[in-house]
Amino acid sequence: MLEIELQKYVFLALGEGIKDFKNCISGYSIPGRSRVCRNPKNCSPLTFYFKLLTFPRMTKEELLKELKQTLTKTKVEKLAGLAVKAKDSIEQILGLTFRPEQELAFRAAWILEHIFLANPTGFFEHLTGFVSAYNKQKNLSCQRHYTKIMMEITSGKVLPGSEKADFETVVETTFAWLIDDRAPVAVQVNCLDILYNLSSRFDWIKDELKAQTEFFLRDGSAAMQSRGKKILKKLK
Repeated sequence: MLEIELQKYVFLALGEGIKDFKNCISGYSIPGRSRVCRNPKNCSPLTFYFKLLTFPRMTKEELLKELKQTLTKTKVEKLAGLAVKAKDSIEQILGLTFRPEQELAFRAAWILEHIFLANPTGFFEHLTGFVSAYNKQKNLSCQRHYTKIMMEITSGKVLPGSEKADFETVVETTFAWLIDDRAPVAVQVNCLDILYNLSSRFDWIKDELKAQTEFFLRDGSAAMQSRGKKILKKLK
């Protein structure tokens, strides 16, 4: 059982004073590792809590093994929760999104998105690295998750560090993805939102974005029609 799941038993035990706390944790383990408490009978809630804080994190080899398998959303959320706890996990996962194995890179990007959703403020410590990776990403499947993260980053929410990012290069990259004939519609509609979000920083975006959106609405998909009309309405 992953660390993020185990914590709820700690909070329950500390808050509710569960008498047979050993039954909450007995048998739970992460494959290939020792149990958090080898002897549950003598493991109090407080002892368990401190053991949990120092519990081993997932290694890069273990993460790669997970990424080579088909992942469910639940598993992705668990892996993201575990990664949030480790200092170097975001850099590792960013690197894995550039692996030549397309599916493996896609799964890494999926986890990266959930890391951001789980702890957006903490993610901003890695904003410079993410922006750099964003501008280099060529995997179309990864771009979907990258653009979802960038939509949130540029959404106007007050988050520390956002003013330090090189958003001018993000604009260039996002326009390139928007007009790429190979780009999935999901990526393109996300690009519309990112560019609109950044139009408050770069005035020149508005005219170009309006022209591109009107072009896509001529024969765009239902998703493009829906998002595009919203963008044009905002631009008025």
